[in-house]
Amino acid sequence: MSYLALDLGSSFVKAAMLDIKNGIIYGRQKNPALPKLPGKETRHEIDAELLWQQVQDLVDSYIYHYDPPEGILISTQMHGFILTDDDGFPITPYISWQDNRCLEKYDGRSWFERLDEIISYQDMAKTGVRLKPNLGISKLYTLLKENNFPSGSSLCTLGSYIIRRMTGNDICHITNAAPMGIVDILHKRWDPLLIEKTGCQEIRFPEIIVENRACGVYSRGAAHIPVYPDIGDHQASILGSLVRIDEDVNANIGTTGLIGIVTEGYHPHDCETRPLLGNYYVNTVRGLFGGRDIGVLVGFLEDCVTHITGSHVQEKLIWQMLHEMPDDRNPVDSPLCIANAFYTNGVIEGINHSNFSLNSIISAIYSSAAREYSNALKSIDPLMHAGSIVFSGGTASQNLSLMRRIAAEIDRPWECSPVQDEVMLGLYRVALLCSGEIQEMQDTREKARAVKIKE
Repeated sequence: MSYLALDLGSSFVKAAMLDIKNGIIYGRQKNPALPKLPGKETRHEIDAELLWQQVQDLVDSYIYHYDPPEGILISTQMHGFILTDDDGFPITPYISWQDNRCLEKYDGRSWFERLDEIISYQDMAKTGVRLKPNLGISKLYTLLKENNFPSGSSLCTLGSYIIRRMTGNDICHITNAAPMGIVDILHKRWDPLLIEKTGCQEIRFPEIIVENRACGVYSRGAAHIPVYPDIGDHQASILGSLVRIDEDVNANIGTTGLIGIVTEGYHPHDCETRPLLGNYYVNTVRGLFGGRDIGVLVGFLEDCVTHITGSHVQEKLIWQMLHEMPDDRNPVDSPLCIANAFYTNGVIEGINHSNFSLNSIISAIYSSAAREYSNALKSIDPLMHAGSIVFSGGTASQNLSLMRRIAAEIDRPWECSPVQDEVMLGLYRVALLCSGEIQEMQDTREKARAVKIKE
């Protein structure tokens, strides 16, 4: 019994077959995600029709080369959306989580500043998130202020857009709806007050579901395959890290970084609270140090080598060198101090004649990252009850020095997640629930731990 799993990320589109009978993940593919459309630097849009074609071609290739799967499972990047017409065809591009149009100035003020005046902290209390520029609500508000759309246009998350194109049904899982910032996560519904305040009354929203029932059927030739709800990529990843509920900390460091704890029941702290499955939630802090911050340093080093030697060095070789550099941190305090938010507004201070070396800079970056993760953990676990740290994500798994530095700062034992592709293992656990073989999410953990991945 095999399921087809899709992972639609911002860097790659991945797919694999999940054999839940024999405990095997096989037939993996990894393709580059589509590039952003040309335009303003603040705008990050993807051609929605091409995106659908990419997914459809990938699914059809699996149907052709393998026996038809028992179902299709989807995980996607969050915080983005597409507006569609009555038939589910796009009338806007996919507007990604990386889009910052709401920060563009209009008559001296940004649309986000205007939105911040309209929506109060109390208004957001049931959403599990605070109002931020990268929430879907901020981009949607800006889009509607800048454009006129036909009444009855439909909003789709990336996952619900794919589900609608596959099945014709307008359905979204709670884990992908909530990051829009317009969802009452306790009552599992779109929030009517926030819809009114943002002027979205004429927009139609997908049905929110919380269970694992099929959303419809994808038909291709003689194959008629159930399509299951879209799961947010963070939730799928934290399932795949196999953290223990109310015990372990997950530090997921990929393009950006997150730290989170899975709780049974709704127990919010000074952080975001994301719905998971059933009565489980993830208390998390996101936007932490990640690969894109290191990427700024990689770009600087690449530029230095090119100008000094006249030769081009491959970017991947610089990444490999940085990941493999030993952590030779000097126990004596150094005045070199780095605020490592290089992707936005990083700062390097305390440079002197003896400390401005590559090793010192890397060490200071890792120290800054460790403090950032330690402070974030206090927001989600103020009494510091957490047990082990489970690291996941591509940036973490390749960088032993970074993981050691964070674990030392937090002062907890640590381990890596059992596989590097946590999303696929997380979807494997979801497949067990969809099949009916296992009824409760926590009961899927041990079976997932025994899964083998075939290259």
